[in-house]
Amino acid sequence: MKSLRIKRQYFHQIRVRTKRLEARVAYPDIKAIKTGDQIRFECGTDTLVKTVKAVRNYGSVVLMLDKEPLGELVPSMSRQEAEDAYNSIYPPEKVKQLGGMVVLELH
Repeated sequence: MKSLRIKRQYFHQIRVRTKRLEARVAYPDIKAIKTGDQIRFECGTDTLVKTVKAVRNYGSVVLMLDKEPLGELVPSMSRQEAEDAYNSIYPPEKVKQLGGMVVLELH
């Protein structure tokens, strides 16, 4: 089972199902995640297990934000805030180098 660390606010949003999508840069271990896999989200000592309902790939943060429902990806953020947040975590050069972004739809 793959474990992913996540910030407290997003951990809570996944727990209460307002955040149903998790996006990560396409590192090899993230690209290996498949539909039906279980993911353990970790925040401090709290954990939460979710099943992956679908996996989608995008060549950039911009393409991802154009296609995915913003409210399920980053609840309470505007489009520009979301783009700025992802770019601060995953610089565009890194996203391009690693082959894009992976969106995990959670069940």
